[in-house]
Amino acid sequence: MPKKKAKSGRFSEVLPASLDGGGRGALLVGNADFAADEAALDELGVSAVLTVGGKQRAQARGGRTCWHCSVADAEEVSMFPLFEPTSSWIQEHRTSARSSARGNRLVGPGAVLVHCRHGMHRSPTIAAAYLIRFEGLDATQAMAKVKAARPNVTFRPEKQRELEEWHTSLAALKGGRSPTTQTRNATAASAPATPPATPPAPAAPSPPLGTAAAEVVAGVQNLAVE
Repeated sequence: MPKKKAKSGRFSEVLPASLDGGGRGALLVGNADFAADEAALDELGVSAVLTVGGKQRAQARGGRTCWHCSVADAEEVSMFPLFEPTSSWIQEHRTSARSSARGNRLVGPGAVLVHCRHGMHRSPTIAAAYLIRFEGLDATQAMAKVKAARPNVTFRPEKQRELEEWHTSLAALKGGRSPTTQTRNATAASAPATPPATPPAPAAPSPPLGTAAAEVVAGVQNLAVE
């Protein structure tokens, strides 16, 4: 039986389910082995799976919504372009009602699993970006919260800088200042795929790679920054 309080291994609970704002599902970070365990996902009420990897592709089974973002696990590959679309996707599925097991009624939001191959680099970075975007944490706080849930994760120096820039850009936007104009020199292996069409429509894909960070953050202006 999977343990909800697991701090490492197959999965970890970064955020618990709550009743805030009409209900929010838990946020889990895990590895590919856990993501393939349909029985475990069912037991934990996982309704959405975000795969952050190169070749791994989550399977939309058991009524779950899945999205695959292709990005290599390498220091020189930027994850910054993924922060906005993945954060919005996670938020959408943490707060959206879902069908019951029998499909005859709507129930509260399910849990969202973010995973990569080992659950130690890419998926923790995406989870931290979500915490910055929707939980109001700064980069240091977000990384600390993820590590508290999953102590063995590693935030590489470049990814730490990207998370700090992400927070700075969002803070500038909220404060009515111009966001950072630092150009992203590192590019991702490929642009993220458009999320699966589910009602309501998922967030738009990230802007083309290699653009200025300000152009990436500019897309946030069309969203309701919380």
